[in-house]
Amino acid sequence: MIEEAIILLQIIFIDIILAADNAIIIGLIAANFVPKYRKQIILWGVAGALIFKFIFALKLFLQFLPLIFLNSTL
Repeated sequence: MIEEAIILLQIIFIDIILAADNAIIIGLIAANFVPKYRKQIILWGVAGALIFKFIFALKLFLQFLPLIFLNSTL
């Protein structure tokens, strides 16, 4: 149980670091555009990052789904 909690904390920590990285990159890209379009660029950048994060998380979950069911049946 403690090992799973440590793994979960590591995943959360990595996710926070990557989220900050996305915010910096989106901000740098938006800074090159006129102020009229900056909010829209930031909105689409954040939405795109969330969509990709969801897709990759779902893909990872589906890869491990057979192992989860196999472990629960043993």
